[in-house]
Amino acid sequence: MDPWFMGAAELAAEIRAKRISATELLDGYLARINHFNPALNAIIIVDEEAARRAATAADEALAASADTGPLHGVPMTIKESFDLAGHPSTFGRPDRRNHAAARDALTVQRLKAAGAIVMGKSNVPLDLAEWQSFNEIYGVTVNPFDTTRTPGGSSGGAAAGSKMLVDVLRANVESLLEGFWNGMLAGGYDRAGEKRGGRGGM
Repeated sequence: MDPWFMGAAELAAEIRAKRISATELLDGYLARINHFNPALNAIIIVDEEAARRAATAADEALAASADTGPLHGVPMTIKESFDLAGHPSTFGRPDRRNHAAARDALTVQRLKAAGAIVMGKSNVPLDLAEWQSFNEIYGVTVNPFDTTRTPGGSSGGAAAGSKMLVDVLRANVESLLEGFWNGMLAGGYDRAGEKRGGRGGM
């Protein structure tokens, strides 16, 4: 199965079964960011060096038969507003442009403890308070289907990132709005009783 259409638990299982390494998976996600993100501006911070160190450590731990978490080796992004040590958490506010987090947010700590590899941050609107994703620091994130339109907010960067499949797992708080606007229907059943939902790819 194509890894871009697998869920986080499935990817972690593939890594534990050694059908794909954490490093190989990260390489694929970084390649997709490099290919799609320039047109969308969904992922506004990429810490490739730290992500590669974490992926190497994940592969080495598996080779040593060490205990692994439920998200072992799975790459992810977090919303810009979550603290990631050494990186800004600006909430899109120009007066916080030079802020640098001293430590990871509790959510990030727990995701890392579960084995996830945090590779970057996704864009947000000013103060996370609008139905679009523009701020003066990082600029505008656009909709993957139509770059003249918004992906929504306040998790528009995460939603656009999910659509280009660089974001199988993301830490954010989003409504159904971003899912609908970016072609990811909420799970459920249509009038004919057929199950719908999931993620389409670019």
